[in-house]
Amino acid sequence: MKRLLLFLVVSTFIISATAQVPKTLSFQGYLTDKTTEEPKNGNFNMTFSLWDDLTAGKNRWEEAHTPVTIDKGLYKVILGGAGKPINLAFDSVYYLQVAIGEEVLSPRIT
Repeated sequence: MKRLLLFLVVSTFIISATAQVPKTLSFQGYLTDKTTEEPKNGNFNMTFSLWDDLTAGKNRWEEAHTPVTIDKGLYKVILGGAGKPINLAFDSVYYLQVAIGEEVLSPRIT
C-alpha cells in the first residue's frame, strides 16, 4: 500500500513538472466606431500581436484572423489557434496589440 501511495505521489509530481504553458489564449473584446461610438457590426480582418513593451519594443508573436465576426461590438478569438501557436515562455510581461485592417488600436493591452 505504501508503495502504491509513493508511486501516485511521484507520478503526480512528474506530470506537474512536465506541464507546459498553453500555446493558445482566448481573447474577447468590444469594438465601437471611433466617431459615432456605436458598436461595430460585421466581418473584419484583424491582426493580433504580442509585444515586450507598452509603446515600442519588439514584436514577439503575430497572427492574422480573417475574418472576425463582430456582433453588437463583441468579438472573440483564440490566439494561437489559427496555425501559429504562441511559443513564448511567459516569464515576462507581454502587451497585446490589436489591428483592424491597417488601423492599429491604441493603447496596447496589458
